[in-house]
Amino acid sequence: ARAMWQVYPNPTADILRVQPHRMVDALWVEDMRGRRVTGSIRASSTERVELDLSNLAPGTYRLIGLAQGQRFSTAVYKIQP
Repeated sequence: ARAMWQVYPNPTADILRVQPHRMVDALWVEDMRGRRVTGSIRASSTERVELDLSNLAPGTYRLIGLAQGQRFSTAVYKIQP
């Protein structure tokens, strides 16, 4: 199956760029306890989305996407600038 999105740079110190490969109804980042740490945005399959992680502590997070009722996730890593 084709990947849901391309995520880069990963790890990142500040901006996480997401290039969806199809329409995403909602996209956000959660900490490892499942708490949402960014706002939710909608993305088409042609637009690159940028999520600002600069205010987050270094560590492991999950990029969450909701598309057609299905939930997708990818580990993302925040590093010290």
